[in-house]
Amino acid sequence: MKSKIMSILVVMLFIASSVITVIGDTDENESHHNINEVVNEKFDLAYPSDFELLAISGGFHPLTRLFKLHINSDGEATYSKLYPEDRETEDWTVISQFDFTESEMNQIWDMIASNDFFNLNSLYKNENITDGTYAEMTITGGDDTNIVRTENIPVVQFDNIIKTINSITPGNNDLFYNAIFNYRPDQPSKPSGQTSGKPGEEYTYTSATSDYNSDQIYYLFNWGDGTDSDWKGPYESGETGSAKHIWNDQGEYNITVKAKDDPNGDGDLSDGKESIWSEPLPATMPKSKISKLYIANLLKKLKQQFPMLNILNRFYQVFLPFNTLALSTVDGGTRVSIQDCEITVNIYIQIRGPCATVQVAKDIEKNIEDVWNGDWKVKCEEDCDPREPGCSVEFDAHVVRMDDMHYLPGFHDIEIVCDNSADGDGHVSSVQGSRGSADDRVLDDPRPNDGGTTTGTWDTNEPANTYAHEAGHLMGLDDTYPPHQNDFGDHIMNGNGAVRQEDIDLIIEISGVECPCECCPEENDTEEPDVDIESPQDGATVTSPINVTGDATDYGGSGVAELDYKLEWDGGSYEGGSIYIDPPEEEQGFRLGPLYLEDYLDPEDEWLKITIYAIDAAENIGSDSITVYRSEEEDTTPPVTEKTIGEPNDEGGYIIWSYTPIIFEATDDMSGVNNINYEIWWDSNDDMVVDTQMASEKIYSDSVTFTVGEHDIYYGLIELRWFAVDNAGNPENMHYQEHYVMEG
Repeated sequence: MKSKIMSILVVMLFIASSVITVIGDTDENESHHNINEVVNEKFDLAYPSDFELLAISGGFHPLTRLFKLHINSDGEATYSKLYPEDRETEDWTVISQFDFTESEMNQIWDMIASNDFFNLNSLYKNENITDGTYAEMTITGGDDTNIVRTENIPVVQFDNIIKTINSITPGNNDLFYNAIFNYRPDQPSKPSGQTSGKPGEEYTYTSATSDYNSDQIYYLFNWGDGTDSDWKGPYESGETGSAKHIWNDQGEYNITVKAKDDPNGDGDLSDGKESIWSEPLPATMPKSKISKLYIANLLKKLKQQFPMLNILNRFYQVFLPFNTLALSTVDGGTRVSIQDCEITVNIYIQIRGPCATVQVAKDIEKNIEDVWNGDWKVKCEEDCDPREPGCSVEFDAHVVRMDDMHYLPGFHDIEIVCDNSADGDGHVSSVQGSRGSADDRVLDDPRPNDGGTTTGTWDTNEPANTYAHEAGHLMGLDDTYPPHQNDFGDHIMNGNGAVRQEDIDLIIEISGVECPCECCPEENDTEEPDVDIESPQDGATVTSPINVTGDATDYGGSGVAELDYKLEWDGGSYEGGSIYIDPPEEEQGFRLGPLYLEDYLDPEDEWLKITIYAIDAAENIGSDSITVYRSEEEDTTPPVTEKTIGEPNDEGGYIIWSYTPIIFEATDDMSGVNNINYEIWWDSNDDMVVDTQMASEKIYSDSVTFTVGEHDIYYGLIELRWFAVDNAGNPENMHYQEHYVMEG
């Protein structure tokens, strides 16, 4: 056995997100031929002229819906539903009518022929279940007709045909029944509830969805602040669910909700299916109002400094755009502070001049915050573990309008020059104090937290992001753009128009504020990461080769830093090599394989145990194991891919938007899914003919979610083309589906 181990082929453990490859450009007909050449040798793909199909699926329970699909020889299809209240009269409701293309009709006929439908029995029934679901298909073709019915039992050949039809049917016009599997609930509705509130107060939010199997439903609300509601339920299909939440901090939050069904009604959700997330509901917890005590103190201070100022009459005019005025023990126009591992950079600016309007103040404030805020982190102090950034950084601009007679102490003072020219080529701010050299990133004066302020002159019609660029000077940074580049609107502190991490690091460094060690997650991280092997399932019977896929997560911890694996069988074991993730990730997908069982197992060995290990940055170890059993049966059946069009969509999924999620999910009962391939073709000249390939990707997973906007498509006619390949190398027939992408 040792000599056998030495001859084992190299098996790689891949990070799932790094193994997406691009298929080269190919001729459409040639690509389609290559994918189906194995099938073409066995069957005539042309469907017969007398073809007709009628399929009905649903449940026996009187409260379940029934689904019917009729396809005639011209490819004309009618999809109908029979609702519970109409079952007695059998009054079907037509939901949609659509056409299958000739290629899709050939694909359906090929699946019918390859699964030997006309030789299937008329009835397959699980005698141990008296209630449940059923499906029935009547198919005519080639002067032959067969009626096949299944009740509470999976029939692979029958199910393959249903799955293929569902995969190419537009929109949500599918045939549903539990003999295939438990379908997940529909996407829940966008949450309803308060969209503006106050931190510390409780608010209630609701959402609703339906389950195709009429299972009981649980809802989970994500509050957008790193917390969720846990699963709330049970609710009946279609019943509205609710949850309550209190936000402790001011900010803007996106509330989303997903649903999970309970197919057995036993309260155990481990066997349930989850829906996709709903559309987000934005909710704002506004900044706190200025306290009455602080207003009184501020008024008193201003009265003492400006005895001629009628401050009571002018207060709201002066402070109209000024939402919050944080107290600070440090005077100066730029103040940096830390609280609960969150560093805040406050920039205080007063503008004056005949064109210093409230709107200009708002524009300046917005531009600074929009450009400088991002997912910024700074590392902990030098003596801390440096592997994880410990403190977040937020920028908050406070811009107020003052007249020429009055000044606020501790504010940068900027004169606004009237300039209505179209090019906005106005005078850019002059900064008080001497500049450092081109290599010196720090201005001599001012610096954050040193009590200093500066003066400057800005125009009302500056180029884009000029205000954000000038804010960099107010925070102590000098210019670093090339000498020949003098258009301030095209960059921030460097030449590419973006704030960089080094800018953030330097601002915090010169402010004197440090991120303490206790803000580094790994210092207190004692929780092991979670590992979830998604495919194959534990106890599955498999054929060689296999791919093992799943996810490793370490939410709220130091992050997944290393992945490793071990194989064990009756006659021995094998320990694989690690791969490292730098920087560590909260969520990391993986793929181990392909594993050729014959390289490890002797002929008499029947099982293989596979263990995946995840090690976080604090060296906590988590793992998940599965045991699979070798099958002598050869896998010759390709996988089946199901397509889902998310919201928003219209006309049964034909009309989508650039941000509409598109989901492909592939299943394979034997060797498992190896990869999903998809292409996106676009009508580039708006003549209703797709002519340009915009994407061609190969995803090593059994599911993939994307939007056409990710591939730079924002309007017009597109065609999706996709197929899956299993671990035995069996390719699925290429699917084709057209959609129209709406602008907006």
